[in-house]
Amino acid sequence: MSPAAQGAASRVQNEFFKLSAVAAMLPEMLKAAKNLLGSIAATPEGGEVDMSALIYNTTLDVLFRTVFSEPFDLAKHGQVLQTVKTLNSDRSSRPR
Repeated sequence: MSPAAQGAASRVQNEFFKLSAVAAMLPEMLKAAKNLLGSIAATPEGGEVDMSALIYNTTLDVLFRTVFSEPFDLAKHGQVLQTVKTLNSDRSSRPR
């Protein structure tokens, strides 16, 4: 990445993570967290909870809500989840 591109990316990142920007996103983050808790609560007693899947879904829910202004819907956006899992798997299998 060129120095100019790095500088631009840094400025965007700095704006995105300002306290006021994060505070504005907090209501959407809380909605995603409530969805997570609802998914866990809906698990039958003694049933198993796939925390990995829930964390992936919640992470994507936060991103979709804060970046695209819509909740993550597995039926609608399932390919995104598969792509993230594939990229994560590829990354974790590379030597460090």
